[in-house]
Amino acid sequence: MYIKTHHPSLIKNKQMKTYQKFFLSFFILIFLLQLFYWVFANKAEPIVMGMPFALFFIVFTIVLEFMGLIALYHIDKKQKTNTKP
Repeated sequence: MYIKTHHPSLIKNKQMKTYQKFFLSFFILIFLLQLFYWVFANKAEPIVMGMPFALFFIVFTIVLEFMGLIALYHIDKKQKTNTKP
């Protein structure tokens, strides 16, 4: 009995799982950076863009997370349009 191992839906599921793992690890990393920012950025000096470094680091992680969410939205939207019958 012959079984197709490279069915298109299986390949799409593998790709989707890869994206899910990547974005899950990305957002866990961002969460940990925001939770323990004081380990990396516990100084008022240097001043970056008019903000103390600690505040700049918090703003940077929030902007990074926002850009990740935008990328996730576009990839998910593209995946959903490709899987519709």
